[in-house]
Amino acid sequence: MNDTERNARAALLADDAAQDAAVGLETTQTQGAATDTVPPASAAPLASVPEGESPLVPLGKRGGVCYYYSRPHGCLYELAPEKHTRLSLLAVASLADYASWLYPDMPLDAVERQEAAILRRASRRLLEMTAGKIFNPAAVRARGIWRDDETGGVLYNTGAACYLATGNAAPVQVDAVRDGHIYTAAAALPAPAEFPLSDEQGRAVLEFLSARSWTWEHAGELLTGFLVNAILAGCMPFRGHVWVNAPRNTGKTALRDDLLSLLSPFCSVSDGSVSTPAALRADLNGAPLPVICDEQDADAGDARSSSNVAKKLELARIASKGGKVSMGTTGGGVTRDFTLLSCFLFLSVDNALSRDTDLTRWALLRLRACKADELDKLLARQRAARAKLPPRGEIIACILARLLRQSSALLANLPPLTEALRRGGAEPRRAEMFAAWMAGAHALLHGGVMDSAAIAHAVDVMKSYAGQEEAENDFARCIDCLRAARVSVRGIQYSVETLCRIYARAGDGEAREDMRAALASCGIQYVPYDKLLLQTSPAFIGLLFRGTEFERRAVSVLTAGCCAASRVNEYGVRLTSAKQKGSLTPRRCVSIPASFIEDDPPQE
Repeated sequence: MNDTERNARAALLADDAAQDAAVGLETTQTQGAATDTVPPASAAPLASVPEGESPLVPLGKRGGVCYYYSRPHGCLYELAPEKHTRLSLLAVASLADYASWLYPDMPLDAVERQEAAILRRASRRLLEMTAGKIFNPAAVRARGIWRDDETGGVLYNTGAACYLATGNAAPVQVDAVRDGHIYTAAAALPAPAEFPLSDEQGRAVLEFLSARSWTWEHAGELLTGFLVNAILAGCMPFRGHVWVNAPRNTGKTALRDDLLSLLSPFCSVSDGSVSTPAALRADLNGAPLPVICDEQDADAGDARSSSNVAKKLELARIASKGGKVSMGTTGGGVTRDFTLLSCFLFLSVDNALSRDTDLTRWALLRLRACKADELDKLLARQRAARAKLPPRGEIIACILARLLRQSSALLANLPPLTEALRRGGAEPRRAEMFAAWMAGAHALLHGGVMDSAAIAHAVDVMKSYAGQEEAENDFARCIDCLRAARVSVRGIQYSVETLCRIYARAGDGEAREDMRAALASCGIQYVPYDKLLLQTSPAFIGLLFRGTEFERRAVSVLTAGCCAASRVNEYGVRLTSAKQKGSLTPRRCVSIPASFIEDDPPQE
């Protein structure tokens, strides 16, 4: 044994045995005994632990439990004071890590022989460093993009490394412990690509998302801004959400898959109304990642599914301004905090939004059915746009590289754009939501500071969305679905609109009776140029509106606003009863003016 080793051993053996017992460390280990948890004598400390730094960063106490960030593992650990034992300490860092922290001059071949004393000293030192500090869960940041308070830029935690971006410079790799925050490790997200997405490729993303059968011309641009907002959610002041409604066979599932091709794996997916909010919270685990939820129909057929959709909707509401959900543990111990900083995208046939409270947090986008030749053109546009983008697995890395460079300009664009939208008539929260989306779209398509023309365009888009809501309302779209519903007459399929037109012009005879009977089999009685009576039976409504967003709510949409006294609304639709041919009692019906069904009466 040389002099250095002898002096180090003497210093270690001078520790007070009473203090060892107080922290619960084992002291009976035979000197020099090897265990499978101790690295060999020649093993060097992990590179993830800076020289002279503690392998465990003490974060403080909460509920009597000590919290540490393990540099070697990149994870958060909880240890009660009495659990600072040999096995617990070696589970979160290696013996070499502790030795290099406490005794940097100790030779590697001496570390293993002094295991008990090293861990004893480490336990006592950690408890001293934790004493008096209160653990703040907000100091721990999961994967995703966050605002860096030290530089004013943004920091991207991939789960395997951290990248700091300031201004328009390329992001640089930094330490995971900085500025009072701890960036934890997890399954690695893509690192920023060396070459960011170009302006041309950004416009290809816009074209790729716009080439759909949207009912609003700017839907693709808004969705592009939403994706940018969702990627940068952790550093954005407001997080808006999107709900896409689409009848069956209109490309909703294809849109979901295409969004995943742009984002994956930088997102969390919760498909189906049977997927629980608890599972979604656990999957996010505090990460500000985009959330895509498909098949989130408001009326899913059972109470449990409907409850799941409502609870996910509540999570999205909380996430808008950034918040947390505290959940109690099963053992009655310390509560678990879930940070919610994600942007949500729901897809379904129908939605569960409240018109009064949610439209300042959500945008409603709708897909419509299109004819075969129109569909072919849309698919050709999608293929052409997709060909301009990087390969599927590299798209998100290129997008991340661009947005990290553009984040400072994007955040600087928000205040003047929000003010312009408010002057354009938007209420404060709605202005904040559209400002985030339009600034996001600009960052992907052009970059830099938005000029007056870009701000004016954003105001026009916001105003056109408000006007589109009034023109393309539920009633008009419900009537369109009714007119397009298919009815079979002698094996030939007709739309309700076409069949009513033929019926109105047909003379009395067997053919006209067949058409009347075919309409009656769907719950329709048509009085030419006067009215169409639609039975409110769920069986008939389900038959006519199957696969549309009105499958379960057509009657309520058609009769919305009916006065209690006259039972008629502003469209002239009336709730009434009518006796059908062959029926014994009158049936409850919705009376719709014939002009909504067949607006081409014969000339006198």
